[in-house]
Amino acid sequence: MNVLIVDDEKEISDLLTLYLVGEDLHAICCASVAEALLALKEQSVDLALLDVMLPDGDGFSLCRQLRETYNFPILMLTARVEDRDKISGLAFGADDYITKPFNPLEVVARVKAQLRRYRKYGAAPKEEERLDIGGLSICRQSHTCTLNGKPLCLTPTEFSILWIL
Repeated sequence: MNVLIVDDEKEISDLLTLYLVGEDLHAICCASVAEALLALKEQSVDLALLDVMLPDGDGFSLCRQLRETYNFPILMLTARVEDRDKISGLAFGADDYITKPFNPLEVVARVKAQLRRYRKYGAAPKEEERLDIGGLSICRQSHTCTLNGKPLCLTPTEFSILWIL
């Protein structure tokens, strides 16, 4: 699983990378909004950790921009501790907000919790397998079958046989 870390403080990125690698997660480190957007074009990402204060923009805007395209969890990791900042981060689409200084073990625990929820509930639904032959239409996931638009009542065994054929 790939974790995008967007923080201009190399020490923080290195520390988080060390802890994430220990949990069999791969860190993609970026120091700016531009680097992060480029990395997203080149690699798949399963979760993002965003700092708010970046040299070429802010994490809130990046979060809002990511939400337009991506569904993966986003955690804000920032020194901005005001309630209005926390509320803004969550309102822009972040799934969690962690303030600096932080405990790296807690950050990793939150990352793993978000990834677990995302894999179970938030990933894009798989496209339904469907066969259409003549007037016969069979949907594998919903176990439905129609002939010329009229539903057919099939037992599970009959459906399985028809699907194989």
